[in-house]
Formats: sequence, structure tokens, C-alpha cells
Amino acid sequence: MFEGDSSYYVDYNGGRMPLSDNYTARVPIVTGSVDALDKKKFASLLRYIYDDPFLKKNITGMVVRPTGGISMMNRNYDYEIMFGRIVNVEKKFNNYKAFFQNAVKDTLIGQYETINLKFTQQVVCTKKTGEWKETALQ
Repeated sequence: MFEGDSSYYVDYNGGRMPLSDNYTARVPIVTGSVDALDKKKFASLLRYIYDDPFLKKNITGMVVRPTGGISMMNRNYDYEIMFGRIVNVEKKFNNYKAFFQNAVKDTLIGQYETINLKFTQQVVCTKKTGEWKETALQ
């Protein structure tokens, strides 16, 4: 995590851990307004990502906005995942996984600029050309 001029890891319980000269953990890089977040909810979100093999492999970074909303980055694709506030975490990630499976299958995954997970009943995407695409999830 980067906060001001300092960098550190966040442990499984949300506590700070110093960086190591001998080991680099494969965890998301977090930047932004971390103070705007509820630390317990944020630690819970990081644990959720860490405990899920798909998310652990694919979520490489997070930006915490001054409003407390979170954006995430995917390892293999150049789009922003607009996660929003730390609510309905399981539902949002299930929506993302369903979207991801369909988009990869349809070979459209590389055409998106943003994947918006803020809504619980749908994933709203913006294509790189600026066009909207809405995916309803049942």
C-alpha cells in the first residue's frame, strides 16, 4: 500500500506490515485516500480477494478515491473496474465473474474501458470507443 511517502503491506487482519528486502508478496497495490475507508471493511475486502483464486490472480491494483469509492485493475486487460463503496462485495464480485466469463467467451473483453460494478443487478460497461454496453444479470 502506498500512503504519502510510505509503503507497507496490509496483513490479513488489516494491520500494517513493513516491506521486506527479501520477499515481494503478490498482492494488489493500493494507492489513494486510504484514510477515507473503514479499515475493517477494507481489510475484509482485501481478504475476500486474497481468498478467491480468480480474484487473487486477476486483481492487481486498487485506487481509493477521496469519496471512499474503489477502482480496481485487472492483470491481463486494460480496463478500470469501478467497484464503488465496500458494500455488497460478494454480489459485485459474482457479477464481475459472470461478466468476465461471458466477455472472454465472446472475445469482447479487450474492447472495454470501464466495468462498473456499483449496481447489484447489472454490470455497466463502457467500450473504448465511448459507447455504452449494459449487461443485465439474472
